[in-house]
Amino acid sequence: MANVSKNQQLKELGLNKSQVGRQLAINWKTVDFYWDMTPEEFAERQSKAKNRRKILEPYTDQILQWIMKFPDISSAQIHDWLKEYHGDNYYGKERTVRRYVVICAEHLIFQSRINIGNTRP
Repeated sequence: MANVSKNQQLKELGLNKSQVGRQLAINWKTVDFYWDMTPEEFAERQSKAKNRRKILEPYTDQILQWIMKFPDISSAQIHDWLKEYHGDNYYGKERTVRRYVVICAEHLIFQSRINIGNTRP
């Protein structure tokens, strides 16, 4: 994120957090989060985020099946079904499901384009 280094540069110029936020068009709370972070800490944080396991990963196959079987299904319905089928073992939030469904749908679209491109008579 280029804003981290820009954040530090503006901080060194003597700007306060609100001023930096306005300059970078980001919320001052975001500025505050990165205010004292070193580039090494930021890189470590980014690395951990990339390797983090997604909460809904164990349910990916089931979500993909539902999307393929019911193309008009809403993420709210998927969330309800996950709660219904998995009970106390499932602790995802509706917003998380909404984001994950978008990723799964994009994956399906990408796969269908690859399959269409590979079908030659």
